[in-house]
Amino acid sequence: MRFAAVALLVLAAVSHISALSDTRLTKHHLKKRASWPNPGTVKGDTTGIHDPSLVKTPGGEYILYGTGVGIPIWTSSDRTTWTSVGKAFSTAPTATDTFTGASDASLWAPDVTYVDNKYIMYYSASSFGSQHSAIFMAQSTTGLPGSWTNDGLVISTVSGSDYNAIDPHLIVTTSGSWYLSLGSFWTGVSLSLSYTSSKEGSRVRISGIKLIELSPSTGKPSGSTVTSISERYLAGHQSGFFY
Repeated sequence: MRFAAVALLVLAAVSHISALSDTRLTKHHLKKRASWPNPGTVKGDTTGIHDPSLVKTPGGEYILYGTGVGIPIWTSSDRTTWTSVGKAFSTAPTATDTFTGASDASLWAPDVTYVDNKYIMYYSASSFGSQHSAIFMAQSTTGLPGSWTNDGLVISTVSGSDYNAIDPHLIVTTSGSWYLSLGSFWTGVSLSLSYTSSKEGSRVRISGIKLIELSPSTGKPSGSTVTSISERYLAGHQSGFFY
C-alpha cells in the first residue's frame, strides 16, 4: 500500500508539471478548475472505513462500501456526512471460508459499480500474507444491506502464483467491454487482456497486478487469459484512453 501511495504522489507531481508546461492550458481553464466544488471535511460514522468504494445512485445519493465482516455500508446525500446503515451480507458466503480460514471473516476491498440498472460488486477473500485468495461477485438492485445476491467465484490464486487474487476493480469501456483488474501486495498488478511489459536492456517486467476480460452477461471471465499490467490502482475509460 505504501508503494502505491508513493507512486500516486509521483504521478500527481508529474501530471501537475505536465499541465503547467502545456501551452493549451489557459487562464480560463485554471479558473474553471478553481471553481470545482469541494465536498468538505468528511464527518459522521466514518471510523474504520478501509479500502472504500463509492458509487452514486440514479437518485443522486451516495453509497460507500469498505473492507470488513459482511462488507460494511455507509450512505450520504452530499459525500460529506456519512451514516452507517449495515452490511451487504448478514453472514459471509460460506464459499469464502476456505480462503479466509474462518467462518464469517472479514472480506476485503469491495469494488461496486452501477451498470445495466443494477449494482455489481467484486470483493476479495483471503488472509494476510497468503496467496490462497479469491475474488467473488455479487449483485443488487438497490445496493443497500439485505439486497445482495452472491454470484460465486470469479477467479482464485494459490501459493506460487505470480500474483494474488485480491483488490478487484471493474472497468467498463464505452464500447461495452468488461475487464477486471486485480492483484496487489505480491509481485505487482495485472489486466486480463494478454499483455506483458518487458523493456529490452533493463528487462523491466510488470507482473502481479493483472487484467482479465469478463463476459458482460455473466460478470465472469470470458476466457483464461490473464494479462500483466503493478499495489492497487483504479482505471477508467474516457475519450479513447484508460486512466
